[in-house]
Amino acid sequence: MFGRENQSSASPERATIFISSVTDGLASYRRLVAEVVRGNGYRTEVQDDFEIRGDQVETMIREKIHGSQGVICLLGPSYGQKSPMLAGDYYLSYSQMELVMARRFGKPTYIFVARNEALRGERKPEPLEYTALQAEFIKSLRTVDGRQLYYYFTDEYTLLKLLATAQWERWLRREELWR
Repeated sequence: MFGRENQSSASPERATIFISSVTDGLASYRRLVAEVVRGNGYRTEVQDDFEIRGDQVETMIREKIHGSQGVICLLGPSYGQKSPMLAGDYYLSYSQMELVMARRFGKPTYIFVARNEALRGERKPEPLEYTALQAEFIKSLRTVDGRQLYYYFTDEYTLLKLLATAQWERWLRREELWR
């Protein structure tokens, strides 16, 4: 499968990757990423498999991220649903909250950002204010020490190409991410 490495005693079968994205706008890409991750011998925690229970959502997400060994975050122009987590004077979306939690827990992260043309009608309309908040959030991720912290994709092919270059075990050990 894509990006498969020699499987060593580090046993990726035991590693779990949390996959984050907005519910609607990136659902097909989220499922594709989960398939690739599983194909590389890892377990996944992905929204499609969650049993969501009202006011327990934030706690469940926190536990799943904390219990994972890494997080793949798919972001796009859609803000999605408002979470209970505040960031300054606005509420983070759930996908933003998941990335913030991953970083607070010190989890290695891959961040892939969908360009508008990647959405193929999956995006639901939302207030311009939310779209602006999402754009600002993505902009805030741009670089650290001159290094790009996320990668753009425009379709399944470009996302698969990025996933194929992933060195899963090295990423989980926090070594250089790309060949």
